[in-house]
Amino acid sequence: MREAFLKRPALFPLLICGYFALQVLVRLLLPHELELDEAQQSLLSQWFAWGYDTQPPLYNWVYFAVSRLFGNSLASLTILKNLLLAGTYLLYYAAARTVVAERGLAMVAALGLLAIPHLSFESQRDLTHSVAMNFSAALFLFALMRTLRRPSALAYLLLGLAAGIGLISKYNFALLLATSGLAALIDAETRKRLLDWRILLSAAAALMVLLPHALWLLDNLTLGSEGSLDKLREGAASGLLTQIIGGLSSILEGFAGYGALATVIFVVLYGKRLWARAPDQTVEARLIERMLAIFAVLLVGLVLFAGAASFKERWLSPVLITLPLYAVLRLQAAGTSGKLAFSRFLPVALIIMLVIPSVLALRVVGSGWTGNYQKINVPYSDLARQVGAAKGAPAAVIAQDPHLAGNLRLHLPGSLIDARWYPSFMGDDSLPPGPVLVVWRASGRDGAPSDPAMPASLAAHVRKTFGDAPLTMPPEIVSIPFHYDHNGESYRFAYVWVER
Repeated sequence: MREAFLKRPALFPLLICGYFALQVLVRLLLPHELELDEAQQSLLSQWFAWGYDTQPPLYNWVYFAVSRLFGNSLASLTILKNLLLAGTYLLYYAAARTVVAERGLAMVAALGLLAIPHLSFESQRDLTHSVAMNFSAALFLFALMRTLRRPSALAYLLLGLAAGIGLISKYNFALLLATSGLAALIDAETRKRLLDWRILLSAAAALMVLLPHALWLLDNLTLGSEGSLDKLREGAASGLLTQIIGGLSSILEGFAGYGALATVIFVVLYGKRLWARAPDQTVEARLIERMLAIFAVLLVGLVLFAGAASFKERWLSPVLITLPLYAVLRLQAAGTSGKLAFSRFLPVALIIMLVIPSVLALRVVGSGWTGNYQKINVPYSDLARQVGAAKGAPAAVIAQDPHLAGNLRLHLPGSLIDARWYPSFMGDDSLPPGPVLVVWRASGRDGAPSDPAMPASLAAHVRKTFGDAPLTMPPEIVSIPFHYDHNGESYRFAYVWVER
């Protein structure tokens, strides 16, 4: 089988596409309820805007188009995500194929992404904007490698498009641009590519892609920037020294969480070849080395001078995604054959390809036995059916939180879902005439302490919209079994109807 992949180039893309088709199948066989990021896409697909919240809008735009063409459904959400993930692996393979001589090494680079939990597991479990960013990073790396090896006007244009797309996928994509630009300036061979007049084509292409959202961002700078800075400062201690120690520790934890598994696998499989002296190391390998070093310095600077204290793995991904490519460039410089490298890595990759969808399925199907119910075990679809059977589909829904709102948007497709968390899309006067469903969580599982009263934040919004009358109405309480429940464990919801 290994020889077949090396002799027939089309088999590798088929393997990648087949794997992500399997992921689609597994997700669609599980309950049609939504994780947090999926629910946000479901909710926001009601509107198109140049910006939405603290995240840039690329994924929202793409899903808005998909939902208009194919409907808002779990299938639409899942297929879009897996198309982007498959594209990430294939673009990464193309980037590696540009700079390594043997196809086997390029395939190892792409399969190496499977050994990064953020890319292989977390992206399937519940990520959206990060998925778009990783796709953009792979596209940028392909364009960058192509520009270094075979510079042309088309390569520079693609580089700029990738940069623009990346910046409207997640703001931390700027770290990839900064590190690659600074690293290119240091070396004479890469500096001449950066100072080529055709870099103006890159700048123009990036600006065209970025401009609509950039204009929105200028009018919403606090919303667009403070959320990201607040997340970096999460958990910061009051003392400066404690904050610095915590921030530096978080950097190490982030690097380890992102790349430790991949590092262990590569070391076990290839040993000393990874750190053997390589006088003939390529310019691309030296570039990535400098990018990683500059990245580490930038992160330390954020800790020392910006008060950063928390670095999650997905925030490090724009630069650390280069690790498998760098490892393969090291193997090539050490004289490792593509056939040897691929024959060792393929069994590991196939095992990962079986383990990940199995774990994703078992964590849901077996949740009743473990007692650890997942978000997609919560019976939002059954709630929507019960509500519809009792009084018909509501004209509008006001929900306690965005996760509940996004799920009800999926299961009550004819209803407008209030989005008070995004006030630019919906004000108090935006609700259509007709019955309005106000719904909230009533303490979760049966047996837990129960308080069916409307939560304070929801009550304040209802009072502002309808007055005090709905708050005096006794709520309906429904207790619905979890998907794959054990011994009849249920989830409670509460709701009231308001005529408008």
